[in-house]
Parts: sequence; C-alpha cells; structure tokens
Amino acid sequence: MSRWVRFIRKWCSPTTKDVRDVLHTPDALDTYLDEYLVSQGLTFGAWVARFAGEPYASRNAAIVELLHHRPPHAVFEFACAAGYLAEAILTKHHAITRYTVSNFSPRMVDLTAA
Repeated sequence: MSRWVRFIRKWCSPTTKDVRDVLHTPDALDTYLDEYLVSQGLTFGAWVARFAGEPYASRNAAIVELLHHRPPHAVFEFACAAGYLAEAILTKHHAITRYTVSNFSPRMVDLTAA
C-alpha cells in the first residue's frame, strides 16, 4: 500500500450533512464561530492555537514527509488553519515559489497570511 493511500485512509473520511446544517456564507460561519467561541470561553487566537497540537501536528508532519520525494513548486492549501502547515512545508521545501491558502473564514485567511 502506498504512502498516499495510507495517508488518505488515516486522515480523510467522508462527511455527510443535511443541507440545513451546512454554513453557506462567510457571515454565517463568522456568526457560528463567534457563538461557539463564547460558549467555550475561548478567543479566536486560543481556538486557532489548538491547530498547532495533535492530531494536526502529526498530519502536517505526514504531509511534509510525503512531499520530500517530489517537492512541488506551488501549493494550494484548502481550509488553511493559521499557517502551521504552510510553515512546516516552507521551512522544509525551499523550491516552493507560490503558496496559496483558502478558507471560508476571512479571519482565518488573514491570520494565515500574516
């Protein structure tokens, strides 16, 4: 079994939601996130800091390892989380000339870009 197959099986699983439970606009996401943060007694920064720990750190290390044998010149990170993966990849792979991030939350994109 290839590394990619093992990676996909470990970290990717299908998610199915009712259409009424899906956030369809950035404003709806911001409202939902703000309500969640208040309910948990967290700031946005404290919530984002959790993405530096497990299981995300192990996942990021696995992605960096997978890129070792054939480093890309450009990366598109879908659903970025504060730049932890970007930092891990860019620190290890200096041939990357373009790194693009996306997220439904403008706050997360701004934080990651910083």
